Amino acid sequence: SISRTTKSKDIINESMIVLSQLNSEKSIASIGSLGFIHEICAFIKKYKTDKEVFKNCVKALWSACVNESNAELASQENILTDIFDGASRFNNDPSVATEVVSLYWALSLEDACEKQILESAVPGIFIALQLHRKDVKVVRACFMALTSIASCGEAACKKILNPSSSEKKVNGLMVFVAVVKEQSGDKQGMEEFVMLVDELIQEDSVKDQLKKCKPLKSELKKLLTKYKNMEKLCEIISAL
Repeated sequence: SISRTTKSKDIINESMIVLSQLNSEKSIASIGSLGFIHEICAFIKKYKTDKEVFKNCVKALWSACVNESNAELASQENILTDIFDGASRFNNDPSVATEVVSLYWALSLEDACEKQILESAVPGIFIALQLHRKDVKVVRACFMALTSIASCGEAACKKILNPSSSEKKVNGLMVFVAVVKEQSGDKQGMEEFVMLVDELIQEDSVKDQLKKCKPLKSELKKLLTKYKNMEKLCEIISAL
């Protein structure tokens, strides 16, 4: 068993790896009922300066949070600021970025997390996109998370278009253009991107901004040339 009093990093690491590999619904649900969500979050806060422990804890947490009850428990832990702080220390490691962004995805529909998702997670996702736009796994995870966040409504969509933080001004659409140019050959990643754009254009004010972005429209048309059977992409281009 593990608890916050466990001091062995090796034991913590191995425990987190085991938890992240649970694949039955019953086993995953038991993570929350047995109190492990609280313990995992405590480890994240304690070891956010240790890359391996941090990464494995984050992976265990997002794996658990595919269960709605576990996600609700995690949202009560106010963990996102610590996640962002930890991720910021290891920005250059794509494996850390993938796990962190996956956790943002898992928590993105929890009402209790919405403010922190917009303030911390969205800028963090764009940092990952900019640093790792050549990494297929990171890009797929980022587009998947942003699609989920965009479904939260107009405020979320506007934040995605303007994910600037106090430290750095960022144009979300131009980041997308750069990433799509790099990853256009990855069909799965581009399908995730098309779903994201489709979610964004559901908001009229956001749709108007996309209409004005000629570089983005150009990349979408290039994708259609490459993936002629992508029906949703045809609809998006017609709408823009």
